[in-house]
Amino acid sequence: MEAGGLTTAQAAALSIIAREGSMSQREVADQLSQQESAITTMAARLQNAGYITKQRSESDGRTWLLKPTETGLLALREMKKPFSQINRLLDETLSTAETNHLANDLKKILKALDA
Repeated sequence: MEAGGLTTAQAAALSIIAREGSMSQREVADQLSQQESAITTMAARLQNAGYITKQRSESDGRTWLLKPTETGLLALREMKKPFSQINRLLDETLSTAETNHLANDLKKILKALDA
């Protein structure tokens, strides 16, 4: 939060949106393995903070397209340093096998929480 004003979950969503340039809430939800309702709430917060814009899709009026703003892109740039430090710490602490094992365990936990 200190680096870019975003939570980790918001940074993940905003990173996906920024990478694609524009995408639907459903696409963000799918990439984050979340319910679309959770992304709807997050998108509203990101929009209120000025990090994204929302507009209706021209091809499907039911679909909201999310786009990063310059403020959102700046926040992501500011967050790179702390995320790089965390990633470096993980790389220094865990072997590739341990990292893969941890990732699989976290996936199991997420699957259990979804159930």
